[in-house]
Amino acid sequence: ILLEIFSEMGKGTHLAASGAAEVMELLDSGAIETLVVWEYLDIYRNTYEDEEGNHQTIYAYRDEPQPNLKLVERKLLLEELADTCQ
Repeated sequence: ILLEIFSEMGKGTHLAASGAAEVMELLDSGAIETLVVWEYLDIYRNTYEDEEGNHQTIYAYRDEPQPNLKLVERKLLLEELADTCQ
């Protein structure tokens, strides 16, 4: 499976994706057939709120303070994937 994924990524066919934001967007749209993650995926989904109440999601390895934004939720990406893929 990994060889096939890397082959597609190398071809640029958009049949394989990497990166938390891109993968979560594709997962939400139902475009993912096979999802491969590793056990020690240490990325967090941080949800921030601005002064008008708008939410922004940032995927990061740590809590990176965002100017003029309040952190409202922080969740391990593995937990998010487990909830989403049940």
